[in-house]
This record gives sequence, C-alpha cells and structure tokens, in this order.
Amino acid sequence: MRIARLVLAAGLLGACAERPSAAFDASRVDSAFAVALRSGATSVSLDSLGPREWTSMYVFGPYSYDKWMQKCMGTTSSIKKHGVDALDDRNLIVFKLPDGRVAAMPALFRAIPLADSAVDREYPRGSATFDIRDGPKWQPKQFAPHGNASKPCARQLVRDTTH
Repeated sequence: MRIARLVLAAGLLGACAERPSAAFDASRVDSAFAVALRSGATSVSLDSLGPREWTSMYVFGPYSYDKWMQKCMGTTSSIKKHGVDALDDRNLIVFKLPDGRVAAMPALFRAIPLADSAVDREYPRGSATFDIRDGPKWQPKQFAPHGNASKPCARQLVRDTTH
C-alpha cells in the first residue's frame, strides 16, 4: 500500500502548479486514482495535491453554484467553476489558501465515483483522505471520506438558489 501512495503522490504532484491561478490537469488526477485502484490501495490521500500552502480542500458536486461554494468556504473570492455549475459529470476540487484566495480544478473521478458523503465537504490539510469502499449494486466501488476529520457544508446555509 505504501508503494501505491507513493505512485499516487507522484502523479498528483504533476497534476497541479504552485500558483493558485495555474491550470490543473484533471486527467492526470483521474489517472492517479486509477493507478491506486489497480495497485490494491484501500485509501487515497490528496494532501499532496494543489498549491503547497493550502489550508483546506473542498469537494463540490455537480451543479454547485458560486454563492453556495463561497458560503461553504467562508470566502468572497471568485471561483473558476470549470463547468461544475452546469454539467453532471464533474466535481470541483477547491483549495483555500491562508490569505483567502482559492484555486480550483475539475475532477471527473472516472476510475470510480465519489460517494455522496464525499461531496460538499471541507477537508482540512492533513485530512484529505478517501477510502475506497464498496458502493451500491450499480457501482462496485466508490471514494468515501476517511474518518471524521472532514466537515460537511450544510445546504441550508444558502437560501438564495439563483445562480
């Protein structure tokens, strides 16, 4: 399992850049997850993903919109959505930096999908780990949050549903 984590970390480091505004390569992230699955890993850490100085990582599901994401993250920073607000085949990973700026990347999770319990959550640095677990009948495996360190964003926080 240690080798799987090292391979995954190497793949994820190449998937992002230092600057928050830099483009991320979602296909390399998806490929890294596929490698972890093939190697038999039982969990995947995303702590090496994103800008070096991030403090929290957020995962948002399809059709998430600006006001909801900003409220969840406690920021007014503009978020590049990469189509997550309009497409049902992608999630968005957003990294929050100590100065409040954010950096976002699309995540398709084609290898296996995220469990419903994995989206709309904050993952503090050091806690961005997902377990590979059995899913429902139509979905043999899925990524689910590991442990209790991640915090859900309450949908009730945003009453305005206009986008």
